[in-house]
Amino acid sequence: MVTHIDLLDIFGFEAFATNRFEQFCINFANEKLQQKFTHDVFKTVQEEYEQEGLGWTYVQFKDNQDLLDLLEAPLGVISLLNEECIRPMGNDLTFCSKLTSTHDVHPRLDKQKARVQITTILYCETVVSKFKTQLAGLMADIAATQVHYVRCIKPNAVKSSSAFDFRDVADQLRCAGVVEAIRISRAAFPNKLSHERFLHRFELLQNAKIKAANVVTVGAACAQLATALIGQPESPTSFVLGSLHIFFAAGVLLCRLWFLRQRTAAVLIQARFRQYTTTTKFQQTRRRVTRLQALWRGRASRRSLATRQFTLSVVLVQRNYRKYIAKKEYIKFRQAVILLQAQAKQRTQQAKFHAHKRELRAQQTMEMDIVALKTRLDEEKRRALDEHKQQQQGAMGISPLPTTKQILPPPPPPPSAGMFAAGLSVDDVSLLDESGRMLETLQREVQKWRDVHDRDISEMDQLKNENKRIKDAYTAAGASFAALNQHNKQQSKANLRLMSTHAALIKSQEEKMKKYQRQVADLKDELKLVKGSNGRGPMPGTSIDQQKRPSSNLHSNGSTAENHRGSGVLLKEDSGQLLSNNSIYYEEDANRKSGLGGMLKKMFKKNDN
Repeated sequence: MVTHIDLLDIFGFEAFATNRFEQFCINFANEKLQQKFTHDVFKTVQEEYEQEGLGWTYVQFKDNQDLLDLLEAPLGVISLLNEECIRPMGNDLTFCSKLTSTHDVHPRLDKQKARVQITTILYCETVVSKFKTQLAGLMADIAATQVHYVRCIKPNAVKSSSAFDFRDVADQLRCAGVVEAIRISRAAFPNKLSHERFLHRFELLQNAKIKAANVVTVGAACAQLATALIGQPESPTSFVLGSLHIFFAAGVLLCRLWFLRQRTAAVLIQARFRQYTTTTKFQQTRRRVTRLQALWRGRASRRSLATRQFTLSVVLVQRNYRKYIAKKEYIKFRQAVILLQAQAKQRTQQAKFHAHKRELRAQQTMEMDIVALKTRLDEEKRRALDEHKQQQQGAMGISPLPTTKQILPPPPPPPSAGMFAAGLSVDDVSLLDESGRMLETLQREVQKWRDVHDRDISEMDQLKNENKRIKDAYTAAGASFAALNQHNKQQSKANLRLMSTHAALIKSQEEKMKKYQRQVADLKDELKLVKGSNGRGPMPGTSIDQQKRPSSNLHSNGSTAENHRGSGVLLKEDSGQLLSNNSIYYEEDANRKSGLGGMLKKMFKKNDN
């Protein structure tokens, strides 16, 4: 045997101004189910009382068996409807007349004056037969099971949770048989307990006398205990002992008080349980909310930290990039400045060197002229002395003899009054005086040129020292440039690592980098153009090699002082024009970068001074 549980939703009783066939079928099914409910509630209770041997007086209750006979009897409404539908010429008037003639005196039948359409009748023939067959099968299944009823009452017709229609509810209770059930409950015994359960529940209340009494059966023990507790003998107003159960009249067991206590306890337990459940849920919710808030704050803090780190990284990358570009440009400009300074100083020193060589050649030429003049003066003096001696010897009649002193005459004494006394002419004396003055002038000039030469030598030594210092500074600058280059390489690697971790930042900075690169390229192009203009404009055909050639020619010839002096002037003019062009370039560059241009101008002014 298969155990199963079935749920049946009973149709509600409904009455409309016009009840159609569908409502007829619904009410027919409800009447069948109501008969089952009446049989289970009323008939079963009264049969139980009779089986227990309580001497029960049968209570009349409202039964709907006559209505079911009216509907499903052999000459009932359903049979007449099927018969009229089978007839070829059946119509609604014939059906109504048959129904009236057959059940004219039935109290539940009202005369129907409305006409019924034939399509509805033909439809009813099939539907009502099937419905009756299915309903009979359902009732057979219900009869074979143990039925439990859950009565649902509709509080109002508007489906509102706050409205309660008392009249409608009373009608539903009356139709459902609740009124009869209450009447039977009042007339009968509302409470019952089995003998064993009654003894188990109330035996603690019995005294020693009751315990000492000899009890033969369980029923007798229950009757004795109930009489002792209630204080009344067995009667319909107190209790009645059945064969299996003991039945109590209304109010004997105080079931209402027990029910109220149980309900109060149940409400309290439910309240405590709901409190515990709500508190637990609230605590769980609060912990979860706290956890979510902590997670959200942590996420927000991490996001804020990441944003700050990203911003700092952006600033760091920008700063390093600007630093790298500035260093690179500074190194390029510094190299250009050093190169330009070296070239300018080289040309200045070359001009000074060539001028010094020209002065040295002029000094050597002057010294040679002085030596030649001295030689010529000595010869003139010796010739004048020889002529004077010859004149004296001719006057004395002595022939002159060549002596060694005549071959190597001593240096003539300076002209004095003795010479005039010796017979020298005025011209000779004036010539000697002029020669002496010229000699003194030449000696002073020679001393002057020697001083100039010594000063030039000291200045050349200073220039050599300055050149050495510049070379040392250039070497140190090269070393610092190499160190800066190495540092820049390391910084570039660090920047690359940093930029690799911030790919999104690099992508956003690409446009700025391209802009910076275009500016750098423009600066390079401008630098190349300026260098090209400096190479073509101011010194056409005057390179260092071309400047060295006239100097070598001067050294080889030794007599072209004017050409050498002219080339020195050309070198000075070219160097001045070069410096002026470079200053113009740096002034233009100062318009773009005033700080660096001003520094370069100060460096050039310092070097020029």
